[in-house]
Order: sequence, then structure tokens, then C-alpha cells
Amino acid sequence: MLERDNKIITTNLEVILKYIEIYEDIKQRILNKKYQSWSPLDGEVMLCNYYGVSRTTIRKAISMLKKEGFIHSRQGSGIFVNPPEFYEDQTLKSLSEKLDSHVLKTKVVKFEKNVKSKELAETFNIHPDSNFFYYLRVRIIDEVPKVIEETYMPEFLFKEMTKSVVEKSMFDFIENISGYKISHDSKEIKGVHLTKEEARLLNRRENDIALEITHKVYLIKSILAQYTKEILIDNFFKVITVK
Repeated sequence: MLERDNKIITTNLEVILKYIEIYEDIKQRILNKKYQSWSPLDGEVMLCNYYGVSRTTIRKAISMLKKEGFIHSRQGSGIFVNPPEFYEDQTLKSLSEKLDSHVLKTKVVKFEKNVKSKELAETFNIHPDSNFFYYLRVRIIDEVPKVIEETYMPEFLFKEMTKSVVEKSMFDFIENISGYKISHDSKEIKGVHLTKEEARLLNRRENDIALEITHKVYLIKSILAQYTKEILIDNFFKVITVK
């Protein structure tokens, strides 16, 4: 029995080491520009044949690459390589800080308070009857709408929240006005098609391809402070930020 258990442990270890090896190999190919930004990654079958492993092993390596921002999936189209700004700069800065010479404007489309949602409360791990602030805003760079941000934040953490606050940097509001220290921003990236409303806000066509970045911004002690869905149609600036 002990010998059989040792074999199982050895097999599991081999699987783990293999998908980490594949993850590292693909990552290096991206970093070395063998896979160009926005280009499709080889399909699962091709990767399985190339590395001589199962789909399960390939999917674990792909999952790691997605979590670190190297690739994203587009439903019905496959997996695509992200540009360097999605994985090179993990510094927590506001969008305005990263744009440098570009002109940034913010249009607040919606601002609501006393929003309740049991699903949201579960995501934030707080009481089901908790109230949230909700806002929808469009980020306009050099007079062109580029980003839609849809955000929820717990009211008990941010009592000073107003519509005028949302017109400015939320990074500055969280740290310098509310007095919290941001720990990190957990994110998921995937390719999507613009809805009719998103296309209207961004002056694009419905079903145009865009990136959807879901942010979970945590304070010290792993307190979730901000949940944002960001729709991005251009990548000339670095978007892996707290906004």
C-alpha cells in the first residue's frame, strides 16, 4: 500500500513539474517575441502533440499564463497573446499617472448608492444586507472614449464617496482621502464582443472585439474594497492598474 501511494505521489509530482515546464516555455516564447502581441496561441491539440502531454496538463499551463496576464481567451476564437503592458508593469498606479502626456477625461454615466446584492455581498465576504456604491464611467483619452468602468464599492468602507469623487482618481480617493493602504489588484482578462450599449458609449460598432478585465482591489489584510469590470478597446496605455 505504501509503495502504491509513493507511485501516486511521484506521478502527481511529475504532472505538476510538466505543466510548470510548459508554462515557463510558453512564457519565454512570449517574452522573446516568438509569439507576437495579439497573435493566436497554438491550439490545444497542437500544443499536446508538441509537448507530448494530455489536454489536462496543457490546460493547467494555460490557466497559469492567463492568471499572470500573458494570454487571454476569446469565446469561439481561441487564445491570444497579450501585449507587454498586461504583464510587465504590475505597479499600482492610477490611469492618469500612467498616461503621461495624454489628456484624460472622465464621464460619469451612472452613480448610485444603497445598492444591495446578496451575490455581491458574498463576493466581498460581508453581510448580505450591506449597501454598495455603484458607478459606471467612461474614460476618455485625447478626446476619444477608450475604457468603460463598472464598479461596486462597500458603503461602510467609503463614507465620503460622492459622484464628484468618481470623476477623479479612485486610487487617490482610496489611499489619500479614505486613508487605506492598497495591497494588490487581482485580475482576470478575456476577449469579448461589445454589447449595443458598450458600443454606444465607446462610439464603436456592436460586436466589435474588446478586452474585458475584471479587477478585485484588495486592502491590507485581504479586505476586498473595489470590484470593477473594465471594457478596453485600445492598448496604447498600461491598464493593469487601480483606477
